[in-house]
Amino acid sequence: MITYVAQLPAVIPDDQVLVHNSARPTRFIGYRGFRAWLEPASKYLTVCPCDWASELGQHYRVSIFPPS
Repeated sequence: MITYVAQLPAVIPDDQVLVHNSARPTRFIGYRGFRAWLEPASKYLTVCPCDWASELGQHYRVSIFPPS
């Protein structure tokens, strides 16, 4: 289940990961099409190398090439 967030959560639940879309990350979720959400980790996500929300640790984006 995906839970969209309007602002950065203080803590990421143990069973969830923070994910964002392919829009250029901004500090303001919703600005310029940037969206973020929480969802369970899956093979369709990849660790994102950008520095967005670095205070929360690792975050993810949807994989461009999903596993076959």
